Amino acid sequence: MFGLISKKKVDKLIEEKFAESSKILAEKDSELQSIKQSVITANNKIEEQNKTILRLEEKLERTEKQLKNTENNLDDLQDEYDDEVKELKESNKNLKKDKSDLEEKYSSIQKKADDAEKELREKNDTLEVKNISIEFVQELLKAKEVTAGKEDDYYSKIEAVVDYIQNDFKECVTECKEFLGNDYEKTGKLFEEDLNYWAASQKKVWLKNKRTIAFVGGFSAGKTSIVNKILSSGNNSISLPVGIKATTAIPTYISNSSTKIPAYHFFTPDNKLKILTEETFKKVDKKILSEIDGISNLIKYFVMACDNNNLENLSILDTPGFLSNDKEDAERTIEVINECDALFWVIDVNDGTIKQSSLKTIKEYLRKPLYIVINKVDTKSPGEISSVECSIKNIFKKENIAVQNYIRFSIKDSPAVILNELKSISDDGNESDYLDELKDMILSLQKELRAKYSKLSKEKSGYETKAIQEKETIDFLIDKYKEICEEVKKTITDSFKKHKFRADQYEISEENYNQISNDLNSLVTGMLYELSDSVKKYGEAAKNVQDVNNNYEDIKAKKKNFENCKKQLEGKLKKIGVEL
Repeated sequence: MFGLISKKKVDKLIEEKFAESSKILAEKDSELQSIKQSVITANNKIEEQNKTILRLEEKLERTEKQLKNTENNLDDLQDEYDDEVKELKESNKNLKKDKSDLEEKYSSIQKKADDAEKELREKNDTLEVKNISIEFVQELLKAKEVTAGKEDDYYSKIEAVVDYIQNDFKECVTECKEFLGNDYEKTGKLFEEDLNYWAASQKKVWLKNKRTIAFVGGFSAGKTSIVNKILSSGNNSISLPVGIKATTAIPTYISNSSTKIPAYHFFTPDNKLKILTEETFKKVDKKILSEIDGISNLIKYFVMACDNNNLENLSILDTPGFLSNDKEDAERTIEVINECDALFWVIDVNDGTIKQSSLKTIKEYLRKPLYIVINKVDTKSPGEISSVECSIKNIFKKENIAVQNYIRFSIKDSPAVILNELKSISDDGNESDYLDELKDMILSLQKELRAKYSKLSKEKSGYETKAIQEKETIDFLIDKYKEICEEVKKTITDSFKKHKFRADQYEISEENYNQISNDLNSLVTGMLYELSDSVKKYGEAAKNVQDVNNNYEDIKAKKKNFENCKKQLEGKLKKIGVEL
């Protein structure tokens, strides 16, 4: 600012000096013209003119002197101006540097301000998510149970069946495991995995007599969009949340209902079915759930019922993605998918083929009929789609994984492409299969117990008969032994006579002596050995009777106990309307 003001002063001063000089020069020119005119018009005035010229020359000299002074002043002013310009340029340079420094500082401050604003927004977002999460948990905790009492009683009866099978009945079977042989190891699933599947199926009263289809696959493969396509064609006011943030974070069953307004429930780990508002249901996304530790302790499944013709005799299970880098997602999905009648694995055609992580999951965890849905086919040419399908088929063939069918689908297609396939699937009879396997095991064990009981009964009877026979032989031999002893005694009594000459001696005839000797030899050399042999045989028979009797009583007790356990199990199953 200082430099600009100085320059204006200089310019003004120069203008003033030039104006003054111009004025003087103008006056001089006027005088010269006058002199010339005077010379031309009056020679007589030359003298005067010379004088005048002299005066004018003097004046001119003064004027020139003044002009020179003016020029010197102008030079001084120019030097001053140059110095001021130089100073101004230096100042301007410093100002530019200061401006650059200020701009840099401003940029730094602005960045910090932007970062602080971004951090504040993130904290506000996080706070909002936390607040919504807290509200969500509070709403879950305050949720009312459905048909409290009656439903509790039904679930408690199922739990009673499970508890009985896993404890008392399993213990009873374990006591008889030698009669199942190698098949005993196969019964493990009947008391754990298969039993839990059966119980879970029984508790899901909303799935009774319906085909259940699970849509499975990687994160953002389009599972929920397919489900929504099916739902919207049957009732365009019904849909599930879709998007990067609002994805299926918990397994969700969707089935038909006669009510016009959709009903939302959730199934708790302790087998309670509770009412959920639509507003609360739509709050659920992965961001909200990530703020809630142990969500699986509050919710096991969502249950959504709506008036939808496409869901007649059908229930659809929408699942979390397997490839969302969320271990809990995978665990929640694996827990329920194999309870369904069929699994539809959705693959984004833009992936080019099935991912190895997906293939690993299918091989390790999936146990039900598998269908492959190649989704988003509207984004590729027919040739590209065929190439992707061929690649997938070759992989499954190489891995020896059975695939029921390959389905090409686009959100632009009619839902009939999927629905026709869904409605062709039959109930896999999981409940019936479990009860049939349980019944087969019971019948097999009953058969073995009865056969063993019958065999031991015959052995017991045979050994008892043998013992009786040996006892009768012993009794006969003892009686015979006694009889011979009596005969010897009688012979001795009748045969011995006092000696004629020696009072302390007796004599016997040779015939009687031989008779007594033969009888005693018969006792010692024949009957005594025969009696000893019979006693030995009787002892062995008696021991066999005791041994087989112990086994017999053991089998008899096990058989009776098993029959009682079977009877109790049938009674508990009957209470939930199931016959074995």
